Amino acid sequence: MKLFKHFILFVLISMHAFNGSAQTITDQNQVLYLRRLQLNNQFNPNASFTQRSFFNEKDSFPEEIKDFSFGDKLVIKKIDSSIHFRMLPFYHWGVYNTHHPVTINDAEMLPANGYQSLISTGIQISKNRWSGQFKPTLLNAENRDFETFLTQFDGIHWRDYYEWVNRIDMPERFGYKPNTKVYAGQSYLRYNFNNSSIGISTENLWWGPGYYQSLLMTNNAPGFLHLNFQSNKPMITNFGSVEWQAITGRLEYSGYPPVESNRVYEGRFLYNPRSNKQRIITGGMLSIQPKAVPGLFIGFTKVAYLYTNDAKSPLDYLPLFGIYGWKLTNAEKTNRKKMMGSMFFRYYMKNEKAEAYAEFGRNDKTMNPLFLLGSDPQPTGFVAGFRKMVSLRKKSNLEFGIEFTQLGFNDKQLIRDVKSWYLDDTIRHGYTNRGQVIGSGLGPGGNSQLFEAAWNNGINRISLQVERRIHNNDFFYYTFERIKDYRRHWTDLITSLSFNRSYKNFLYGGSITALRTLNYQWWYIERDPVITWQNYFQNGLDYLTLQGQLYIHYRLNLK
Repeated sequence: MKLFKHFILFVLISMHAFNGSAQTITDQNQVLYLRRLQLNNQFNPNASFTQRSFFNEKDSFPEEIKDFSFGDKLVIKKIDSSIHFRMLPFYHWGVYNTHHPVTINDAEMLPANGYQSLISTGIQISKNRWSGQFKPTLLNAENRDFETFLTQFDGIHWRDYYEWVNRIDMPERFGYKPNTKVYAGQSYLRYNFNNSSIGISTENLWWGPGYYQSLLMTNNAPGFLHLNFQSNKPMITNFGSVEWQAITGRLEYSGYPPVESNRVYEGRFLYNPRSNKQRIITGGMLSIQPKAVPGLFIGFTKVAYLYTNDAKSPLDYLPLFGIYGWKLTNAEKTNRKKMMGSMFFRYYMKNEKAEAYAEFGRNDKTMNPLFLLGSDPQPTGFVAGFRKMVSLRKKSNLEFGIEFTQLGFNDKQLIRDVKSWYLDDTIRHGYTNRGQVIGSGLGPGGNSQLFEAAWNNGINRISLQVERRIHNNDFFYYTFERIKDYRRHWTDLITSLSFNRSYKNFLYGGSITALRTLNYQWWYIERDPVITWQNYFQNGLDYLTLQGQLYIHYRLNLK
């Protein structure tokens, strides 16, 4: 009840309300399909796609989206006729890695080697203004052994490694046995009114314009329990359309220690055990489409999180630093409340069937345009991209996209102070839920450059994706800069061929991925005793990892 009261306070202070409806689309493949339809001028041009939650409105979506997202109506006799039931499709998603974990942004999936699968189905119920969905997820992970931070590193590198480990609950291994878990999944209960809804949910959230990455909210970790107050469709006003979401929730710890947690350096244990305290998270997203500039969406996201026992004031449940910088709470004065924020834009070019977007954020404070004018080192990151459609015959098209993400810092002082994204000195579980980062799956210090080309025909799709992914560049410079060895960047070169297809009662797809890892775990193999300019750059600890994925939706077709 206390959490609910403070949530209501947040709602009243921060925003006003707008739409409501029943079922939602949260499956990322289907949301991105709607985004492609918009680029082809076949979907609501006022939808920003900076909040990935779409509600079932009559005749708003293609039939395949309705069928596989909203399920089939169930007619149950001797039940109040005002209560409506829908049976959700059966869903199975399987992933197999041959050497070490590859995927990110995979919700309940673990960063595990070997085979793992998610199985899910459920039911939707609505009555008048109330709507609910129960869609639990069963995870089964083989969780085979794979190399983590290498024992060959000397004590200094292990000491530096734990400077990161002690500031975030992000274990490399989730135990050493097969892992089976049940999650609440994409479940919710809402009260819908006008153009808005208020409710409780464990659904994954996504904030920001990025196609595959975002700074503050993605589907990289399992969804967390939260109260939300949100728009259910773009609200049309005199100055343009508006979308928003406000949440407050609870984050969970992983329950797993880091690798070699008993390691000692200079007579002391490197791992500083953290208590299994719960954290509160609160935040909001606002997106505006100015009427004067059709296709342009601008907005911001902001979050705050802290341990539950440090929240002593109602203001601690708001993503604000006091009230515009004054009347700070005790948690804010003592740096026990962590703030992050971003500003973004998305420009949808209707005639060109293209879009450009970017998100720019700060890791240590709520984003503010005035921060850009300062001369002090700023812990920032960004996501930027461009996407273009080219029409072909028979309603098919070609799609080309690029996306760049940078979370690694360019300032030595920030790196020396271990100020990487999602880490914190006082909230030592960091910005995670159940051991995985809630924001970008690249994690602290990660960078990515991605190119994609695809052929689309409705929901049917074949795509080729090439990505260069850098692992924790901040840690690399923190521990290896002193020895001036710049050959050790842990780099993944990823090529992935994927497809989606619908056939009768089935919607299915999958991918085959080849990942060439250079200098795995930042390890470089010195092959020649005498180093010259000719043999300085050689292969390090390199691996080829193959991954296969397959997913399938099956609906009962009760019509």
